Amino acid sequence: FVRYLKRKTTAPLQPFKHCAFAVLGLGDTNYDQFCNTGKIINKKLGELGGKCAKEIAMADEATGLEETVEPWIDSILDDITESCRRSSSSTSAEKEESPIAYKPANENLTNGTNEAEAKTSSKSVAPQADVSKTLTQKTVSAESNSSPPEKSAALNTTANAQSTTVTKSVTSGDATFTTKSPSPLCILYGSATGNAEHIAKDLAEKYNKLIQSSPDTCYFPSVICGEMDEYKKKKCPTYWDTEPEVAGTKHGLIIVTSTTGNGDVPENAGRFVRYLKRKTTAPLQPFKHCAFAVLGLGDTNYDQFCN
Repeated sequence: FVRYLKRKTTAPLQPFKHCAFAVLGLGDTNYDQFCNTGKIINKKLGELGGKCAKEIAMADEATGLEETVEPWIDSILDDITESCRRSSSSTSAEKEESPIAYKPANENLTNGTNEAEAKTSSKSVAPQADVSKTLTQKTVSAESNSSPPEKSAALNTTANAQSTTVTKSVTSGDATFTTKSPSPLCILYGSATGNAEHIAKDLAEKYNKLIQSSPDTCYFPSVICGEMDEYKKKKCPTYWDTEPEVAGTKHGLIIVTSTTGNGDVPENAGRFVRYLKRKTTAPLQPFKHCAFAVLGLGDTNYDQFCN
């Protein structure tokens, strides 16, 4: 979160311009950088458009709980509520003063954008579908005015056919698979702190629910989810080694993995990674019948990010 606040790309977005905030920092007065994290967050939230509802409170975890923390807790809900209500009241007043068109609550725009530009921008925005429809109508109309009746009718017919084709392609999301995978979807994870495990299991749960609710729209009949080192226990190689009966089809494999330390493999993925690295594995081409995807998790503070 703090890295997000510090990024150079975050400031222009002003992501907290619609937020009121308050910060309570805890620390140890024996250190020079007392409550430094709280100070940084408080400063950055303000710079990124946030409205400070209450001055930052900083307390020594050992001695300042009664003097600082308890009074802050007693008053913070009222302070944050009042600050948010004031923002709401000012926005309502702006709407009443300008009943013709709604003006977004971003009058204090930065980076050289003034109020006139904001109004011009809001007037010029139109739904994409309407613009496309208008352009199509203008094109057909212009061509029909300069063409014989037969050509005009043909143009209108073509435009209608194109419109119908687009509509069908958009609404055909619930496709039915006539060819089913002969194997389950394998989702394997390598996780040190639990994030990769949570993502993998959540993905497996979502696909299982989709299978139960609408099996005809699912290519895979079931899902296998487990640690990468359990790939043999889950009998994944049994599926991977088998060539699908339908030519051109593949077995599915999804990998979700984190990186620990400076490029190290999670403990529950070491065996699988060693198997991939073995010189004897490459000639076997064990994944020649698989289609795969990998999601890597890591820390950008390390050189071996997502290694």
